[in-house]
Amino acid sequence: MKLSMWDIYHSIDYDDVVPMIQRGQATIDKARLIASSYLDDVTVYVGNANDFFESNADDTLVVHREDMILVRGVDSANVFDEICEIIEKFNEWERSIQQLVDHEDGLQKMLDSSSPILKAPGFVYAPDGRAFAISSEYPPSTHWHWAEIIECGGITSTRMRGLRDSINLPEVWKDTFPKARPSKMGTHKYMHCSLYPNGYMAGHFVLFGFNRPFDKGLERLMNILVKSMTAHMERFYSRYSSTSQMARAFSRYFSGFAFDESDVILFLRALRWSADDTFRVYVIHEKAKSSSVLISQLYNIVTRRFPLAIACIVEDTLVIMENESHIVMETSVAAQLPALIGEDYYCGVSSPFDGIEQCRLYYLQALNELGRCVEHAAISRADEHGAAYLRGILANNELATTYAYSELMLLKHYDVENATDYYPTLRAYVISGFHLSDAARFMGMHRNSLSYRLTRIREIIDFSMIDRLSIFDSEEELYYLLLSFAVIDASE
Repeated sequence: MKLSMWDIYHSIDYDDVVPMIQRGQATIDKARLIASSYLDDVTVYVGNANDFFESNADDTLVVHREDMILVRGVDSANVFDEICEIIEKFNEWERSIQQLVDHEDGLQKMLDSSSPILKAPGFVYAPDGRAFAISSEYPPSTHWHWAEIIECGGITSTRMRGLRDSINLPEVWKDTFPKARPSKMGTHKYMHCSLYPNGYMAGHFVLFGFNRPFDKGLERLMNILVKSMTAHMERFYSRYSSTSQMARAFSRYFSGFAFDESDVILFLRALRWSADDTFRVYVIHEKAKSSSVLISQLYNIVTRRFPLAIACIVEDTLVIMENESHIVMETSVAAQLPALIGEDYYCGVSSPFDGIEQCRLYYLQALNELGRCVEHAAISRADEHGAAYLRGILANNELATTYAYSELMLLKHYDVENATDYYPTLRAYVISGFHLSDAARFMGMHRNSLSYRLTRIREIIDFSMIDRLSIFDSEEELYYLLLSFAVIDASE
């Protein structure tokens, strides 16, 4: 890795060290003794100070570009050896955190291995305050706020609300590069950077200056760690993403607990979603005579393939909720569903709905569609069965037919006894908005034939309501007439 003169200055362990650093650029990757007039940009040079200006014989000058460090009372050979060790220490640190990207407990191990470099307690937390990792070598006695973080495993909801109101927390979360900020809970500073795996905010990294002021240039070192942390979170995206964190809350809602938007509002903000977006629910069940054995594997596939879908397992079924306001249709669950479920699963699909608070209602709708799969297709979509479902509700209510418009019941009975088609003719006439030509096309007959049938219907039933509706608007009576047709049709 590239070091700056500030890294070397803060790492040299001598009593009398004087920094004369103007730029402090991080371009150093090796050290040499001053032996010629040629100085390159990536090397720090070490030599006797009295070779260049009046100084004691044991003073050492460390030079990089326009920057210098004067080490008094130590000869150049010792300082050179120590600087070589410092460079190797930083390089070994960078190698170690890069190797931890693929480790299951990578965040925690990165924090612990970075303690000698950062020299400050820190932790990584999710948008809702729950800690992903906490520096393990700093005890609770470090600070009362640090003790609270350790005891509660992160930032509590009460503390989160307080921070939101006192420091404009959403504004702080916009930090995409480490930034030092004054604390509202003491005179110390803290350093913050949000973590954006795959371009979406999944967490935050904070260092606290409880014990000592931050070293100059610490932001750059922290950013090196942030890059490895972000790579780790991308490697394990289904664990750290805001959608996976939201899945914990939604598994409770699907199981019957009341919806509380405050549980997910921070994750919605992290994803740049709105609670009023359009969503759809998929419920997938394994075709198994006994307990499911493949559903967990399918869950892992879904969380990898659809990082912006909320997925959880509820009572041996995989539930997926997708935000249709924020997807590309070609890569959506809907587009890949047939290949996803294959021959091993059934799937019930809800209608799209606006407003995330309706998630449980449409989860129940998707479950209802799942029940159709055994007798019909492997995938059942609510969009295709609205009429059938409503007819089923009416058909299962025997009392409903007693409330249907009696003249229609009379006409229906007349058709049954006389083998006529007056009831469907009247229905076509009403549905067509009382237009003879439209009704005739609907029935597939000549307009005159339809007119003759209506004349015959007038002789059989009281036609006054139909005549009234064809001339005057009466929403209540029209609604009653259409519902009566629906009830009578469903009862067949």
